Parts: sequence; C-alpha cells; structure tokens
Amino acid sequence: MNALKQKLKDVEADVSRLRDERAELVRERDKTRDKFAKVPGYDTDSREFKAAEGAVERLREKDAEIGKAKDAQVGVLKMVGREPGARLSKSIERDVKAPGGWLAEAVRRKALGIDDVGSTTDLSTPFLDRLAETSALMRSGVPILDIETSSIKVPRLTGRLDPAPAVPELDPLPEADPPQDIVDIEPPKFGRLVTMSTEAYSDARPPVLAATERELIRAIASGFDKAVFQNGPAAPQPGLAESTGTPVPIPAGGPPQNLDVFATAIGTLRQLSAMPDAFYLSPATWEVLSKLKTDSTDSNVPLVAGQLPATDKPAESLLGIPVYLSEQVDEDVAYLAQTSELVLIRRQEAEVEVDPHYQFGSGGVGVRAIARLYLMVAQPEAVIQIEGLTTP
Repeated sequence: MNALKQKLKDVEADVSRLRDERAELVRERDKTRDKFAKVPGYDTDSREFKAAEGAVERLREKDAEIGKAKDAQVGVLKMVGREPGARLSKSIERDVKAPGGWLAEAVRRKALGIDDVGSTTDLSTPFLDRLAETSALMRSGVPILDIETSSIKVPRLTGRLDPAPAVPELDPLPEADPPQDIVDIEPPKFGRLVTMSTEAYSDARPPVLAATERELIRAIASGFDKAVFQNGPAAPQPGLAESTGTPVPIPAGGPPQNLDVFATAIGTLRQLSAMPDAFYLSPATWEVLSKLKTDSTDSNVPLVAGQLPATDKPAESLLGIPVYLSEQVDEDVAYLAQTSELVLIRRQEAEVEVDPHYQFGSGGVGVRAIARLYLMVAQPEAVIQIEGLTTP
C-alpha cells in the first residue's frame, strides 16, 4: 500500500508539473495569437501565423499528455480505494446562476481534476453576467464589444458631423470626414484574490459559498465603477469626467433645493444632439433628493420618489430619466449620459482559478477571479458631469 501511495504522489506531481507547463504554453499561444491578429489580412505564410499555429499545436500535445496523466491518476486512486473528488459533497447543485452556484462549479471542477488551467471559458459567461448585474455602469445597458485578443483598435469621435444640406437630385453629395481618431484599447484587469476555508471547499454547496462569491464579484464590479467614476485621464481606465471633448461641468452650487441643475444637464446634452438616458448618482445624493418636497414649507409630498419598475429599469428616476446608484460616485458629483454612446470593451475569457493549497499551513483555499474591462466614451459630447452637489 505504501508503494501505491508513493506512486499516487508521483503521478499527482506529474499532473501538477504538466499543468504548469500548459499554463506557460497558454500564455505563449495568447501572445502569438495577439501578434497575428495585428497583421493585416490573413497571410498563412507569415511568420506570425506560423508562430501562432505552432503554439496551438504544442498546447494540443500538452493537453494529450495531461489526459494520459489524469487517466493514470484515476487508476491509482481506484487502487488505493479513493474515487476522484471523493472529498466533494454529493449534493452539489449545478445551476451556476443560483447564488453561490458559479463559485461552487469552479470548486467542483478543481476538486474533480477537470479544470483547464488558463482556459476557463465555460465559467467566464456566468462570471461576467454577475458583474453586469452588480456594476451600476454595466447595469445601465451600455453596449458591449467582446474581444478575444489582448487589444483592439477602435474609432473614437471627437465631435459631430455638420448637418447634411439639401442637395438637388443630380448634384454630388458634399464629402466630409467624421471627426474621429483611432485608439488602441487594451482592457486593464480588475481582479481579486480571496481565501476560504478548506471546510467550505470540501462542502462546495452553493449556499455555503454564496457569501464569498457575492463579495468577490461585488469587489470587482465596484473596482470597475470606481475607476470609471473617479479616475484621472492617465489611469489605465480613465474616468468619465476626463474624456476628451466632454462638455464643461455644470456647477450645482451646493446641496440642491430643486431639480433645476438636473434639468440644465438634460438640456445641455440635448442641445449637443445627445439623448441622455441614464443618471449616475451616489446613494447619499439620492437620499438628499428624496427628502426634497414639492413645497419647501408646507408640503410633505416628495419631489422625487421611487416606484416599482415595470421593466428592467431601476425604480429611481429624475425628470423621466432612470437613475443608477453606486457608492463609487462621489457625493459631490453626478453624471448624465447617453448610454448608446458608451462602449464596454470586454475580454471574453475571464480568469477563474481555485488553488486548494494556497495557504497550506493555515488551511486556506485561494480563489482568484480576473475580468479585463475598459469603458470607452465613443462620443464625448454625450456625457456631462454635475459638480458641487455638496459644496457651495
């Protein structure tokens, strides 16, 4: 039996080594694939294509090696009376959309030895869906551009075309170039590394992992919102207020006594041919607005009030425009935008990793999740900032 246990240790070490080698090959594949994606056309004789093709083939060969090693691991486990994943609870739910379900599935795959190192596409979709539900910016319905490469070149407007003139039927149309520049966007990573107990890892039921999953996703979503609403122009994710061409901020002049400053913001964007459809406010700012009355002296009727939404829009609204609340918006400011003029550039493959030996000495299991996101303001004249909501 001792000889079998030693053989099990050897084969598990072999599987671990092969996985490390595969992770390096995945990075090599991604690097060569990104280089080939930047080559004009589809030249199969190019050096970049051959390098990418070779990297894919080496990864395929390594996968075959890992498959054989896993088969050997399963065989030895059976000989020593252990089934693969025997530590895992039999009552695992498979619904990744249920609270804790996404993390439970990640744990299940790790425990059963069926996770693919560096390739977590199957878990990317539910993870990114949860982020979209949690982030105020994503929840407002901005268009999403999914990419498979590390970067992408996209046009960004710097103004607007002049109105088209009336032209007689046989006359040529006047030519004009859209006021735009081409930018190379490489979405930065937003991620968190957290620990959970080996007991929670062994149990692996969604209700047990729901709190950890919720906080992990909330931290990443809040980090993205914070970058969008607070960052300066030189940050990997510039803030909304720093977008080139954004209209001059509207001063509030202190705590609002009415909704005039918000009406001014709406009017300003409409005069710039924008159709604003989302306010972004701090919950503290919404509290102040909620206490305003229709008559400041005699009335108890609130000037604004939340209502049960009939659609997927939020209950809060100002002057008919939905309000999205985020604690990452400073109390002193508010944003108004036409969401169709914002673009969320998102890497499709998120990273989801579980390491049961992360803190071996203290019995901590490591969980790491990374999303690569970038919010681009495609038309800067479609976003405006209201400032000075708390300072006169």
